[in-house]
Amino acid sequence: MNILRRITEHLHKIYTHHSNTEIDQLANELINIIGINQTVACDNNPKSHWNQKDIVAITYADSILDENKKPLNECSAACIAVSATKTRAANNNS
Repeated sequence: MNILRRITEHLHKIYTHHSNTEIDQLANELINIIGINQTVACDNNPKSHWNQKDIVAITYADSILDENKKPLNECSAACIAVSATKTRAANNNS
């Protein structure tokens, strides 16, 4: 199965009230944003790239505060710091 078909199948499950044309358009837009080839093969039993070392933070911009900074700027800085730390850790494990 190629990646376009796999994404399209997932989108059909999520957006059940949308037309095939809308789903196809969204799938193509996602592939273009990601920057991958639409015909690339997709493993039917993919290996998970997530483990106990991964963290996902879902937060509102005003929930990370610093009295001297605007909340959205502070939230953005925190996300960048976490991303940089993860990148350094990945490079050290290579």
